[in-house]
Amino acid sequence: MNILQLSPRFPYPLIDGGRISIYNITKQLALRGHSIDLIAFAEDDTGDDAIREMEQYCTVCPIRDNTKTSYKNFIRSVIRNEPMYITRHRSKKFTAAIEDYLQTRTYDIIYGDHSAMFPYLINLKRSNGFPVAVRMHNIESTIWHRYAESEKSHLKKIIAARQATMLERFEANSAKIVDVNFTITDVDNEMLRRLSPHANVVTVYPGVDIEYWCEQKYAKGSTIGILATTFSWIHNVNGVMWFLDDVMPQILKRIPGFKLQLLGMNPPPELMNRANDHVKILGFVKDIRPYAAQSSVYIVPLHVGSGIRIKILEAMAMGMPVVSTSVGAEGIGGTNGVHYLIADSAAEFADAIAMIISDSSFGQRIGIAARQFVESRFRWEQVGASIESEMERIITFQKSKRIFQDIK
Repeated sequence: MNILQLSPRFPYPLIDGGRISIYNITKQLALRGHSIDLIAFAEDDTGDDAIREMEQYCTVCPIRDNTKTSYKNFIRSVIRNEPMYITRHRSKKFTAAIEDYLQTRTYDIIYGDHSAMFPYLINLKRSNGFPVAVRMHNIESTIWHRYAESEKSHLKKIIAARQATMLERFEANSAKIVDVNFTITDVDNEMLRRLSPHANVVTVYPGVDIEYWCEQKYAKGSTIGILATTFSWIHNVNGVMWFLDDVMPQILKRIPGFKLQLLGMNPPPELMNRANDHVKILGFVKDIRPYAAQSSVYIVPLHVGSGIRIKILEAMAMGMPVVSTSVGAEGIGGTNGVHYLIADSAAEFADAIAMIISDSSFGQRIGIAARQFVESRFRWEQVGASIESEMERIITFQKSKRIFQDIK
């Protein structure tokens, strides 16, 4: 297949779950023999090394334009009466790049990452007749609904609720137009089907590099917990602050020697101020595996989100017991108490961590079961094959449809 891929994010470096997923799907499709042209919005860390990495698998066209949440983009969204998430990804530069590629190349299918690419995909389907597919890495309207529910500020709650409603309507209308919506979990599949009953929705789970995230010897007796996240997303920051304010004091009452290793790029000042003997803020590290090897538990205190947390899968692949909120573990499957522990209140979260640290054999059993579960269900090779198969089915159907119309 000749594939034109459109992305609101540059897939490299692999510093968060979104990039990891985009990168690996592109890689797997390329390894399966398909030709890919990637047009992606470039970010501050999109340097020559990142471009060279992607050029192993596709031709690359990085677009440097402002897609950040800003006052200007907010005003544009108000004028257009559409969700800001969509408006801030509307770009004349991006559109021009697509038009340039279409002048010299032919494609079998157009593939987009995230619902931000819906406008481009739908336009290409309507104007050129291309079959189009989108990878829904999450359901954006769900994220905004949960944000509205959790927000304490009345004004922010109103704004978030309006954005959620607009996104819900946008996703419902767009999903039924594209040829296939690849959701990342069965939970997201059900959500999208409720929003858009006539949409073609197919679940394709994400994957894990099983060899890289190899099972490690369990850190028996360790009183260290690890939390690796992306601080550019406000909901991750809020989750960490909740853990430090509400959960940490309860853990320390039961395990005075408990220490938290907090990993992630650009931690905000309010978090840096919380560093102490029990909270080690390490910032960005290229390889978290040595830190994971010192830790007895992986912590996910997330209350707002959708899709799936790749970093949880990576922790499970290493054989680490995970303690997560329901939202954090959503979509993974598995069984609470067997493959991970679910805790939504501060008291439940502290109890779960204390249980794992106090009973190392229990923590080790959880970790072993987690590794086996990930090995059986989450492999990038399976992801590439599933997306390839559905794409080929769509292309064949479209060709048959055109032949039938010509005969008529």
